Amino acid sequence: MLLGTLAIFFACSQYDDAWIKDEFTDIENRLNELEKKCEKLNGEISSIQNILKAIQENDFVTDIKNIESAGRVIGYEIHFSKNQAITLYHGADGVDGVSYFKDVTHDSEYVYITLNDGTTLKMQKVSTLELSLEIYTAIPGPFTIIAAMTGHL
Repeated sequence: MLLGTLAIFFACSQYDDAWIKDEFTDIENRLNELEKKCEKLNGEISSIQNILKAIQENDFVTDIKNIESAGRVIGYEIHFSKNQAITLYHGADGVDGVSYFKDVTHDSEYVYITLNDGTTLKMQKVSTLELSLEIYTAIPGPFTIIAAMTGHL
């Protein structure tokens, strides 16, 4: 009788902790996702700091390259004449849709970086100047210098 009671007691007292393991795994996965998003946002904060530094130093944008994934533009790589290049991802089309940046547009003179709060940062593109100088001298006699300059801005 005692053995029967103990057998029933131990059979009923088995604890199923599978749900705790599932909850722990779920929390761990969510934490990993938050860490990835935090890392991405920290990178974007660094990019904003580099943009502000470039603006303060009157730096110029020398090149803009699209970053594409699955045939769509998800961000931009922006190169400067003095400062290091930065990478920006869209909030709407970027990875996981998490970003401080909404859009990057440009025309022939400026690059416009729009943040999600509506703030627009305006940066000047570098102007290219091609210049050639030809000097002709006439000999004999006193030197005569004729200079011809060609180029465009």
